[in-house]
Amino acid sequence: MLDARHNGLDQSVFDHLPEGIEQLELDDNRITAVPAKLARFEQLSHCSLRRNLVRTVSPAAFSLAKLQDLPLEGNPLSDPVFGHVSREGGRSVRLNPQGDALLQVIRDGYGVAAVAARGI
Repeated sequence: MLDARHNGLDQSVFDHLPEGIEQLELDDNRITAVPAKLARFEQLSHCSLRRNLVRTVSPAAFSLAKLQDLPLEGNPLSDPVFGHVSREGGRSVRLNPQGDALLQVIRDGYGVAAVAARGI
């Protein structure tokens, strides 16, 4: 677990993390996007990005099989989020700890999933 809250970090922080990281607390920084490179952290189950400057979320973030929590409240999100998954079934990724904002990842017959956001 890495707690790097309140450090003025931008998304280059993702270039300097160990690949085996399981939990990240990156609240209150200057991160402007959830980058595609997040997908290299295969063990990641929790990545908190509250109160940053996040406008976009790469669909690659939703390819992480273990990701359960991606808190994004307090960010100026601008784009709808769509993702791809390659395994059977669907899953949900919580976007805040109260669970009222939820991304539902649903697989179709071609391995492409629409990601529906509720409660954001």
